[in-house]
Amino acid sequence: MGSELEKQLEQARLRNTQRLVGKPKQSKKRRPRWVNEVSDAQLERLSKRLNKRLAHTTRVVELNKRQYRHGTGRPKGLKQYGLTRESWLQLVDKQESKCAICGKEELHPSALAIDHDHKTGRVRGLLCRDCNVALGLLRDDVDLLAKATLYLTQNTPG
Repeated sequence: MGSELEKQLEQARLRNTQRLVGKPKQSKKRRPRWVNEVSDAQLERLSKRLNKRLAHTTRVVELNKRQYRHGTGRPKGLKQYGLTRESWLQLVDKQESKCAICGKEELHPSALAIDHDHKTGRVRGLLCRDCNVALGLLRDDVDLLAKATLYLTQNTPG
């Protein structure tokens, strides 16, 4: 009797397991393609493609980081301001990849704008975008800048 009871318990466990997990259904209808299992060969091909794509992306990102870190990213306007690549790199090293006004360090030295005197064309230094725009809006006028500074000091609480 004990073995019969054990058989019944085992069958009940099996039924419960099948109910919880689900029996594999065998359908006579043709299943859609997306339902079919992917073969090992297909998985291997897909894995190789994804690994190639990931490796390529990683190489490109590392190359860009290396170029910008060493100042080999391409800056804009070298010819326009009469600079050579070497003189631009010297300017970047001199300013330590920082804005000449606010001191903000740029991750990419080529993001620094080449600031120049509009009357003489002489290069003054490298500026971040914000400082370059601010000087442009003030029309490189020292008097206007002094008035703006006075205005800020008089109207800033504290």
